[in-house]
Amino acid sequence: MSYDPFSEPRERALSGHQRDRRHSHHEWSPPKRERAYSSTERSDHTHMSAFVNMGNDSAIIQGFTEKSQELTIIARKRTSSIHVDPKELQHFTFELQDFHLRPAEEVSTLIATSISKGLSNEEAEIRLEKYGPNVLKPKKDWPLAIKFLLSMTHGFGPLLWVATALAFISWQPFAPDNFYNLTMGVILAIINILTALFTFYQERKAMTVLSGFTEMVPEDCLVIRGGVTVKVEASMLTVGDIVMLQTGKRVPADLRLISTAGLKLDKSMLTGEFEPSRASAAPGDASVSYLEATNIAFMGCNVVEGEGSGMVIAVGSNNQLAKIMQDISNQKEEKTTLQLEIDRVVAFIATFAGVTSLAIVLWWYFFLYAKHKSFMTMAAMIANNIGVVVAYCPDGLPVALSLGLAIIARRLCLTHSVMVKKLGTVETVGSISMLASDKTGTLTQNNMKVTGLLSAATVLNKRHAQENLPLVSDACIVTYTAIVAAMCNQAMLEEVVIDTPNPDGSVSTKLTKLAVGSNATDRALLNYGFNHHPSLPDAEVLLMMPFNSATKVQVVVVRYTATYDTYVLIKGAPEYVLRRCTKYLTPEGGEAAVDGAFLADLNIAIEESSNEGKRIVALAQFGPLSKTDFPRDFQFEYEPVANFPLTELTFTACAAISDPPKETSRGAVEDLRRAGILVTMVTGDAAPTAVAIARQVGIVTETDLDDMEMFVAPALNHDDTVVTSNDIEMTEVTYTDLERGTNQTKVVNSASSRGNEPIDRAMLVTGKDLDSMTPEAWDFVFRHREMVFARTTPEHKLMIVKEAQRRGHRVGVTGDGVNDSPALKCADVGIAMQNGSDVAKDAAAIVLLNDDLASVPQAVKEGRLIFENLRKVVAYLTSAGSWAEAIPMLATFFLGMPQPLSAFLMIIICCFTDVFGGLALMNELPEGDIMDRPPRDVKNMRLIDWKLLLYSYMFYANAMSIGAFYMFFHYMFYRGPHDLPNPVPVDDDGTRSFPMGYTPGQLLFAWNWAVNDNALGDDMIQAANVGSSIFFVALVVAQLGHVLSVRRKTPYFVEAVLGTKEYANDARPWYLRVWAEIQTIPQNMPWHIITAWVGSTVVAIIVVHGPLF
Repeated sequence: MSYDPFSEPRERALSGHQRDRRHSHHEWSPPKRERAYSSTERSDHTHMSAFVNMGNDSAIIQGFTEKSQELTIIARKRTSSIHVDPKELQHFTFELQDFHLRPAEEVSTLIATSISKGLSNEEAEIRLEKYGPNVLKPKKDWPLAIKFLLSMTHGFGPLLWVATALAFISWQPFAPDNFYNLTMGVILAIINILTALFTFYQERKAMTVLSGFTEMVPEDCLVIRGGVTVKVEASMLTVGDIVMLQTGKRVPADLRLISTAGLKLDKSMLTGEFEPSRASAAPGDASVSYLEATNIAFMGCNVVEGEGSGMVIAVGSNNQLAKIMQDISNQKEEKTTLQLEIDRVVAFIATFAGVTSLAIVLWWYFFLYAKHKSFMTMAAMIANNIGVVVAYCPDGLPVALSLGLAIIARRLCLTHSVMVKKLGTVETVGSISMLASDKTGTLTQNNMKVTGLLSAATVLNKRHAQENLPLVSDACIVTYTAIVAAMCNQAMLEEVVIDTPNPDGSVSTKLTKLAVGSNATDRALLNYGFNHHPSLPDAEVLLMMPFNSATKVQVVVVRYTATYDTYVLIKGAPEYVLRRCTKYLTPEGGEAAVDGAFLADLNIAIEESSNEGKRIVALAQFGPLSKTDFPRDFQFEYEPVANFPLTELTFTACAAISDPPKETSRGAVEDLRRAGILVTMVTGDAAPTAVAIARQVGIVTETDLDDMEMFVAPALNHDDTVVTSNDIEMTEVTYTDLERGTNQTKVVNSASSRGNEPIDRAMLVTGKDLDSMTPEAWDFVFRHREMVFARTTPEHKLMIVKEAQRRGHRVGVTGDGVNDSPALKCADVGIAMQNGSDVAKDAAAIVLLNDDLASVPQAVKEGRLIFENLRKVVAYLTSAGSWAEAIPMLATFFLGMPQPLSAFLMIIICCFTDVFGGLALMNELPEGDIMDRPPRDVKNMRLIDWKLLLYSYMFYANAMSIGAFYMFFHYMFYRGPHDLPNPVPVDDDGTRSFPMGYTPGQLLFAWNWAVNDNALGDDMIQAANVGSSIFFVALVVAQLGHVLSVRRKTPYFVEAVLGTKEYANDARPWYLRVWAEIQTIPQNMPWHIITAWVGSTVVAIIVVHGPLF
């Protein structure tokens, strides 16, 4: 916000007219999202609503809020003289020209225009040529056909399409009669097209449609040109034009306002806030960003009240709306860790397959073709090479991954109330190393209740108790406080029926009123006000200044119907309210001056209540206002500066509001910490309240907390050399002891604040600290084991996320407000609440349908399970489905064997039988210690590494291949030639080649295998075909043992034998524990694995009995 509502009034505007906002407080309700528009305004607003509701509204609001918060952070750094990285400034060259901080006259000089006369027609034409027309141009997009073709290049697509093309080439022109090669090409093409369609559908769903943006520019507007007001087309506006704004019209370009008369703008399309904001022409504050300034009107906003004028500072594609949409259209969705791992697997396997394929071609050309032409034709070489390429590609991986993710996402939603918006995010949740959690509603019940007042009576009674004097009554203070709490409120009362069971079994019904709507704090205060003063006075609400994170207060100006007295009522954070108070309400109902002793005693009481985890809300009032200075038709305003008193207030009381933690919060925090995740609290509450709740839920376990005063910044000597720990050995620092409610002093080694070693203590950081922290200070904070961030704003939350990521953390963030959307989007995993705003849920990756942190450990568990199961699938597919299939094909090329496994059967394994085992492994349940391990280091613990490669390629694939080769040789040896003359004809050298069967010696280096076009040659071909089918079935059967061996990291019975977690308290001998495990086998039998194997085997048997084989 670009105003200070607490500044002294500079003027009292009497222009405009007060809207009638009379309400009985019993009917008081917050401002509605839909307002009454004039006919002209409705027409324009309908156009915008049609666009906003298309689904782009959240994207625009997210983009605007993100830019706004980034600019706010830069503004605060510049205000605090903190160095700003030039990279942060590159995106905000225009915004940092500070048009909002300069007087309008200075801005007009900078852009060379006249406030009173505007541009001349000649100058306007010159500038129109220079800056271009004021239109929004949608980004040119690729045609759908091109996008579909591009979707075929994902993953193994390029490799498989090359194999498909080679399959057709091997059919035509090399072997037109070979139906086998044609069939192989058709199957590969179908698989590739189906995969591309799936990818295209997913990308099409996530595509941002930019149509409709031209509707954001009005058709015409009033402009001052050469001192004359004329109507021009909005597309002809240029920089320096003076535009007149009127109620019901839309802002045609980005303007620096020159004058305002009750001007209110609807910025909901940019900010998500449906309450119109008051505009001002006054220069803004240096701590306020360009996008939050009230003296800037952005293209597309509606004028809902008043009038004004402004000078154009940006047109067309240079205005903020166009820039945001350009950012959205250019934004490439960042890949999840799972996608990056899959890309790495694809790159490795594709490289390996490409090198092997090239080696085969060279071997065929320089050896086989040169010396043994009859052994393999070019068509056969191409077909077999295709088999090798396809064998390397784990074609079952995409199907297993997609279905596995979908099953886990469904399980999370139905069982744990976690809705995953993007399937790939499931694995990312499992790798987070830090969770920044909100307090209210996430860790606590969000069921607030006023449990007491801290007032003058509290202070006096504490003094009286020490002096053995009688206690005073606070009845009068309670009455006044109840009225302020109920009136300064955005909740409303609603009649409800409460059923109460009686001892005799009957039910008593009671009609009462409860607060609904708004936020939990307002509801608690309204319930308190109604319960302690049921007959609340009727009042006219003249002004409502909503609570926001910058001012930390809410203000209401009311006029009581009975007396026509006008009061200013205020509530908010104690430190922000009490400094405005000069008087306090006495127990007798009078007023007394606030002195140092009263403030000291009251602050002690506030700190004691805060240490119990209670939220403290201060309430005050001013009034009655002078009816001479503030007549009935007075227009109350708070933007840019409040024109009514906000100082010299009378303090009534502080309400202590309890919001107990959820029963599940502590267990959830313990589970996350056990999993090695740093759990931090980020809240807008005061530090003592935040720390108290953090203790209750287990985020803080240390007695003492470090604060930023313990950080000793690196110092420089006069010669610019760094002062080291040898120069500063010990330093006296102050830390916050919340148990005692005081500051304590200790002597610590100052060098520890600048080292790299972890600090096994808790850290408390406030929003005030965050505004001025250097990179070294951030390093100091993130070295702590426990952290609480208090009195923070949404900008601070975004800052915390970015700084944590810079230090290597994978960050998860919870949030529910519109202003939380940048942090949710920036985080590795944004976690929104179901009861939060639509913008927050749109920016988040997952949504907690029950608003309960206890669901997060389950999501982490499932995320880790996905990665583990996927690793098992990769190990299974790269050995059984890749290398074990490639070995027989390589044996054909390099050892001259008859083909032990045909290329077609290799494709069947890759595309069909492997899928069963992959799906079964993706559905494996987690192992017992999955939440006892630290988060996965995404840089070092990869989906595929040298250990997995050794296992897959050097061990298990070779073992399975040996078994399949044995079956192949065994069959060929005992089969021998069939249907030939007996005895077998004698060869030219007088010997018989096949005295009893095809021996291994005859099968190896058999470069002339089946070259004779006779009965023996035909029999050799038939024998090789049957042998290939036997090899195929043997390999499929061997997959059962393989899939069972990779389904668990922990070997069977190890936990029982070694007495690990499940048997930690079991005193039985190990053999009895093993027997107990054996007895559970029928219940724990991996039926899904066995079913998958049976399915694979059935497919294998059906295939080998097909007519092609």
